[in-house]
Amino acid sequence: MLQADQKQVIDYIKDNIDSCLAFANFEFDSIARSGVDGTMLLLPRIEVTMNIDYESLIDYVNKKRLEELDDD
Repeated sequence: MLQADQKQVIDYIKDNIDSCLAFANFEFDSIARSGVDGTMLLLPRIEVTMNIDYESLIDYVNKKRLEELDDD
């Protein structure tokens, strides 16, 4: 089993952003906080969950490793 580190996953997302966003789930929420002076502060929050095809990720990582070897 080949493992991919965080940088490789981020690079994969950057290079394949269109297909990654097609399989993303977005949740919009807000958090209410009361201030010391009695005011209410609403903090918007966006949570994104992205599904990435493992086989596609591993193919990408292998391709990048081969490119690095060819550059040497």
